[in-house]
Amino acid sequence: MFHLSDFLAKYKNLGLSERLSKEAFVYGVNEVLGKQFLKKEDVSIKNKIAYIKIPSLLKSEILVKKEGIFLKAKEMAGQTFQIEDIR
Repeated sequence: MFHLSDFLAKYKNLGLSERLSKEAFVYGVNEVLGKQFLKKEDVSIKNKIAYIKIPSLLKSEILVKKEGIFLKAKEMAGQTFQIEDIR
């Protein structure tokens, strides 16, 4: 027999992984850029895309260093890191 709790188990930590991805992303940006440029409030995540609300000059630098940022973030969050693109 199928239990509802088995079905809902995969959705249990859905919000937690998104918050961890956001924190790891902010950490990765600040580590790669070398300063505290980005705050959690500047980032929103939707459909595995990080939308950042900062000046264009900083956003361009983040986009150029995207691979290094993702490596740092994945190093911190591991398999729970879900962000695939930045806009």
